[in-house]
Amino acid sequence: QEDFLDTIDVINQVRFDQIFNFKYSPRPNTQALELKEQEVPDEIGSKRLIEVIELHKQHQSEHMHSNIGKTMKVLFENLKPNGEISGFSDNYCQVFVKGSDELLGKLVDVKITSATRTTLKGEVVNAE
Repeated sequence: QEDFLDTIDVINQVRFDQIFNFKYSPRPNTQALELKEQEVPDEIGSKRLIEVIELHKQHQSEHMHSNIGKTMKVLFENLKPNGEISGFSDNYCQVFVKGSDELLGKLVDVKITSATRTTLKGEVVNAE
């Protein structure tokens, strides 16, 4: 329990943009396999994993929404069939704007107007 609470504390302090988390499962020929007495019951492991996932989702959403109103540099890479173009900001947030293939490969200032947990939407401020 203490290790898990320490993990939660680190997640709250660092507020990772992305995490890759999995429930422990024994692997043959590893030292961890010899630590049977420290193994967490499967049900507890599953609950803890869900808690970590939900905490991270909350942090992701807060981070993305904190960008609303900011202007970011975005390098556009993909034109979508719906008339949107997507790219990544300098802090690696995925950003969508209405645009054309003329923006592909360009670094453009974008004012962020809305957010989801994982993406941003905005308007081109200048397309030099």
